[in-house]
This record gives sequence, structure tokens and C-alpha cells, in this order.
Amino acid sequence: MDERKRSPEDILNALDDGDIEDEVDRVAALTSTDVDRELASAGEDPGAIGAGAHAAFERGMHRRAKSLHGGPRRPHRGKYVRSWIGVAAVATSIGFAAVAVNTPMFVALLNGSNVGVTKPPDSDQARAAALRAEASAACARGLMEVCRARLDDARTVDPGGEDTAEVRELRKAIEGAAASRGRGDDGGD
Repeated sequence: MDERKRSPEDILNALDDGDIEDEVDRVAALTSTDVDRELASAGEDPGAIGAGAHAAFERGMHRRAKSLHGGPRRPHRGKYVRSWIGVAAVATSIGFAAVAVNTPMFVALLNGSNVGVTKPPDSDQARAAALRAEASAACARGLMEVCRARLDDARTVDPGGEDTAEVRELRKAIEGAAASRGRGDDGGD
């Protein structure tokens, strides 16, 4: 075998002559012991070459798997752990902010009492005002029974609101409509 390093021209000439194919066939027919013996006679360490060949094979398989499947399938635990730590930190911050803003309410909830937890003072009046507005709209459309029902509901929620001029006018309109249909109690002309 030629001991000098071949130039590109020499390799092309050898390919044309068929020398490379003959050498490939000869090496393919060698046993692993014969290959080790030839490597040792050329001054190479067969064990080191075998280990290097194994590492090269593993790198090649890794590249192939990565190109076929987008990379080896490994769990991304670190990515998920970091995400959950971030979520926990945000939730904790929100919780602390809520406690800081509404401390009396949270103290009351922890103690099981209603101290510090109250409904807005005008909630009954606001509900009654909404019912009276619905009653006024129903009367304007001629729905006197709906008007009466909404006014009665408002009186239940906020009895003090019954003394307004608007409610008195609505009640008179309901009585007048009932009288004109002959269903009133006043017996007027």
C-alpha cells in the first residue's frame, strides 16, 4: 500500500482506475482481528480508533435523530419548574396586595365573623330606586299590574321611599286606571 498521502488528483485517478473499489472490497473482507493488526502495523492504536469510531457513530445518530424528530426527546422539567415558580410568585404577590388593601375583611374571614364585612349602606335604597324606575316605565307603557307589583316590591325593600311625590303620582295613576276599567274600590264617578 502507498505510504504517502494522496493528492486530490491521485484520488480521482484511483477512482477512475478502480483501485479504490478494490481496496474497499479487500478491507470489507477483513476480520476485526485483521483490521486491528493492519492498524497496529501502520502505527495506530486500534482501541483508540474503535472508541473514536463509537463516539463518532453516537454523534451521527444523535444528529440524525435531531434532524428527523426535532431533537432527542428529553423532559423539559427545568422549563416547567421555572414557569410554576413564576406563577406562584405572582399569585403570592396578588394575595399579599389583597390582604394589605382589605385587612379588616380578611381578619373577619379568618375569625369567622362579619366584623369589617358590610354591604354598602345605600344598597337597599338603590335597589328600591331601580324597582321604582321599572314601575314608572311600566306605567308609561300602560302595564298597570306590573307597575303596581314593582312599587309594592320597592315598598318592601325601602318603606321610607313610598312618601315621595313620584310614587304618590304612580299610585294615583294605577287607581285611576283601575277605576276606568271598573275594577277600582273608590266608587268614584
